[in-house]
Amino acid sequence: MLDLSEKIISKIESKQIRPRPRWQFIAKKYAVFTIGIAALILGSLAFSLVLHLVKNQDWELQTIGRYRFLILIISSLPFVWLIFFISILALIYYNFRQLRKGYKYPTRTIILSSLAITIFFGGLAAILGLNQELHETLNNHLPPSFRAVLDTRRPAWDRPQAGLLAGKIIDLDRSHFTLEDPHLFHWQVQLDDQTVIATETELHLDDQVKIIGLALPPNIFIAQEIRPWERLTLPRHRPPLTPPLN
Repeated sequence: MLDLSEKIISKIESKQIRPRPRWQFIAKKYAVFTIGIAALILGSLAFSLVLHLVKNQDWELQTIGRYRFLILIISSLPFVWLIFFISILALIYYNFRQLRKGYKYPTRTIILSSLAITIFFGGLAAILGLNQELHETLNNHLPPSFRAVLDTRRPAWDRPQAGLLAGKIIDLDRSHFTLEDPHLFHWQVQLDDQTVIATETELHLDDQVKIIGLALPPNIFIAQEIRPWERLTLPRHRPPLTPPLN
């Protein structure tokens, strides 16, 4: 026993091991706590964005054919936000293990509890419309390349030759309007009596819409169906359209 004690003392002296100051343990405790809270907030926001993007998927859009519908849905799923959400859960788990008594809790309990908390607050953020506001803020301030990564619906609807077109209305008349796509290319969108306009769609200048139809050279798109880009949780107040579009 004495030999062991001497060996330990000798090792401490040879490696010049010194006790850590108390403030370091306090700082680590608060850092772990702060990171945990921040991770829960980010996880909740990420989940709310997943809800927003899933809600705005065109689940009922099977009139374009089953194969095209499946390709559209799969290519539009918010994989980036799902991966980010899972990464945040992993961070929460690792961070919780750093707590003084974190080792006592089973892995399953930590993961399920973290998941329940982020889902609850993410759902609350969605009910309050915070996910819609966050999504619009990201869209307004990020460059187009990042928007396409974070919102995979954009490249999925950026296929005019496949009959799928999305963009912003920049000019509007009774029988047609001009649409600016993500590449800043202008399309003359033609409407007729057969064009179906979704009931929740009110066409205004600067509105974002997605269209199913037929592309004709050089820049004409015959609209068969027009839908809003987003199903809004929060109302938008816009001036009335003049002239109205029938």
